[in-house]
Amino acid sequence: ILPLSAARGRADLGAGDFSAIVPFFDWMRAAGLSVLQLLPLNDLSPRDSCPYCGLSAFALDPLYADIRAVPELAGDARLSRALTQSLSSPANERLRRSRRVRFAAVRRLKMHWLSVAYAAFEARPAPGRAEAFAAFRRSKDWLGDYALFRVLLEANGGKLWTQWAAELSSRRPEALARARAKWAARLGFYEFAQFALFEQW
Repeated sequence: ILPLSAARGRADLGAGDFSAIVPFFDWMRAAGLSVLQLLPLNDLSPRDSCPYCGLSAFALDPLYADIRAVPELAGDARLSRALTQSLSSPANERLRRSRRVRFAAVRRLKMHWLSVAYAAFEARPAPGRAEAFAAFRRSKDWLGDYALFRVLLEANGGKLWTQWAAELSSRRPEALARARAKWAARLGFYEFAQFALFEQW
């Protein structure tokens, strides 16, 4: 049984990520092991670290993204250089060297770079990327509601949904439609983040 965040490697950003699975499988094979059980990988609130407190039964936690492998960052020389420079900053080096996972800080770092990737995707998607994203969105019937929940959670300062405005907490259709229109760009970001995560998973 393994929390993926604990599968640390020399190149991680302070927490084990999806790229850590392959070398871990190699180690398991050499050790004669054939079954790996991971603790839940579901998206958590920004300050949470317990894998059993997921915000969604389906969405993945950005904590586990291998940011260097996101195509919009890896395929753009300017963004790739900026990412490399950012990751070598003293603050990020401390995250990488920390013996304990600093969940909130690592999640903030990865969310920042996922937002940079989304901006690059919106500005100029690589051939086939817009179609792949559209297909992903069609295949995940939970995605729109999840993204809206994340945006509303953010807009309400992380408060419990029971403390939101009654029209939102009771899911009144007209209120949800207004929220979707108001935060359309942010909804797109949360959907794109899941697209990037599922590509790696």
